[in-house]
Amino acid sequence: MDKQLHAHWFNLISPLFPEDSKLTSESTVDDFLVTASWLLNNDPSRPNKRSRTVVIEIPKNTINGYSSKTDSRKINDDKKLCQQVKEFLTLLNPNHDTPEDSCAPEVRLVVCGSVLDS
Repeated sequence: MDKQLHAHWFNLISPLFPEDSKLTSESTVDDFLVTASWLLNNDPSRPNKRSRTVVIEIPKNTINGYSSKTDSRKINDDKKLCQQVKEFLTLLNPNHDTPEDSCAPEVRLVVCGSVLDS
């Protein structure tokens, strides 16, 4: 998969998360994933409690469709991607009641090519 494209998307998406977010990216055979979580600061008994883990998944077919577009279409798709992530984060309740010794629950946004093409 295209490392430059993945870096481009990571740089687009990263600023949309809270400032203290822990962000990682991963390329698999079929997808590009951006994973994020942040400190909630809402539980005095758990000062290091992190948010639900947010996974932004961009499937291979979306990547292939994006790669074949003109630069102007890519710019438009970048704006749509950012808008979709912003809306997802606005609707997200990052809080959870998972026990301290367990992983925080995961929520996933799959970015489909049809969303970028709309």
